[in-house]
Amino acid sequence: MNDTSAQHFVGYHSADLQGRPMWRGPDGWFDTTKPKLPQRGDILWCFEGEGRPAQFRLVKRAVVSHSKKGRDGSKVHFDTSLLVDALVNDLPWFAELRRSQFFSQGVIQIRNEETIGGLEQLAATRGLRPDLAGRLAARSQADDLAEIENDATISETERAALTLARLGQGAFREKLDELWGHACAVTGCSIRELLRASHIKPWCKSDHGERRDPDNGLLLVANIDILFDKGFISFDDNGRMLISSKLTAAQRRMLGLPGPLKRRPTLSQRRYLAYHREVFGFPS
Repeated sequence: MNDTSAQHFVGYHSADLQGRPMWRGPDGWFDTTKPKLPQRGDILWCFEGEGRPAQFRLVKRAVVSHSKKGRDGSKVHFDTSLLVDALVNDLPWFAELRRSQFFSQGVIQIRNEETIGGLEQLAATRGLRPDLAGRLAARSQADDLAEIENDATISETERAALTLARLGQGAFREKLDELWGHACAVTGCSIRELLRASHIKPWCKSDHGERRDPDNGLLLVANIDILFDKGFISFDDNGRMLISSKLTAAQRRMLGLPGPLKRRPTLSQRRYLAYHREVFGFPS
């Protein structure tokens, strides 16, 4: 992924000052008054900050299409990127990057090779092409929640439990945290904000008991959760990852696939995984 001929720059977006999060689509631009402008083919690392104390996210690895000088400043345009969208406050290279860049509005060059290496590694393991991310991110959660709300056959207690389970919260999430040691079942990532409580047997195919059963769940980092939820990956009875032929070899490398489960599934989990494989057309 790393092009040694390209120069690297940071673009910073303050969600607090702008009043909105950064656009997650593939194209865009940054306004800057800095004299050093990136050129076509240079790498632009797009960061977003929000809150007090600030939470910083690496949103995109972008490729610059062109820079255009204007009377009151310049615009740096990009039209190709990887969507990363990962919190970076606690990553070792970020402290140095923040000290050197100050995260002011504008576009500033990065010169530290260790920092660039850390950025490239994060993009390689977390990145999704925006067009692929958009297809995978389409969720039917709102429809499922409406179905729960309109189901006259369940009690208010059951309704509350099912709603939390669909949102990946409540007792279902707590039990998955315990089962998987508060870390992703594949990557071992323990950053809570990035973890999702994912159902193995799809929600739409499960009865109410299965929807609350922790054996019908995996604790997964967000990008793995999306791939699993949409049937781009599954797991065999030994926990080995199975990958859909819909993903090309290049996309698999981009996504850091494959990666097995950290431990062999239990008998109950294997039954749910067998159903997941059947629903999405994986070999049994």
